[in-house]
Amino acid sequence: MGWLYVQRSKGVSHRDFFSQEFSSDRRQVVDVAAPRWDEAYVAYETPQGVMCICVMMRRSPGDLHNFGYKDMDESMGPCLYHCPARILDKLSPTQQLYEGEGPLEWARHWRLQQPAFDPQRHHS
Repeated sequence: MGWLYVQRSKGVSHRDFFSQEFSSDRRQVVDVAAPRWDEAYVAYETPQGVMCICVMMRRSPGDLHNFGYKDMDESMGPCLYHCPARILDKLSPTQQLYEGEGPLEWARHWRLQQPAFDPQRHHS
C-alpha cells in the first residue's frame, strides 16, 4: 500500500488524528507515541488484542493535502525501530494476534529489534 495524503488541521494531536483515521466499532486507538517527527507508533485494540501500527509521516505545508502517512502493522516487517516502551507495554502477545508463521515471525522480529523492548517485561 502506498502513501495517503489528507488535509490535517493545525493543532490536531497525533492521537486525535489517528483515532479518527483508524477507529471503528470494534477497533480503537489505545495510545499514540511519536518519538520522531516522521514516525508514530499506535497501540491499536482489535478483537484479538492490542497490536502496534507503525506509521511513517510526511508534512507538506502549504498544500491542501498537507499530511501524508503510510501505516503498517508490526507483522508487515516495517523498518521503524523507535517504538517507546509505553507502547510496547500495551501490546498483546504476538501468538494471540497473528496466525501463520510469516506474520507471527515478522511481528516477533520487529518487537525484538526495538531498543526499548525488554524480554522480562514485554511479550514477544
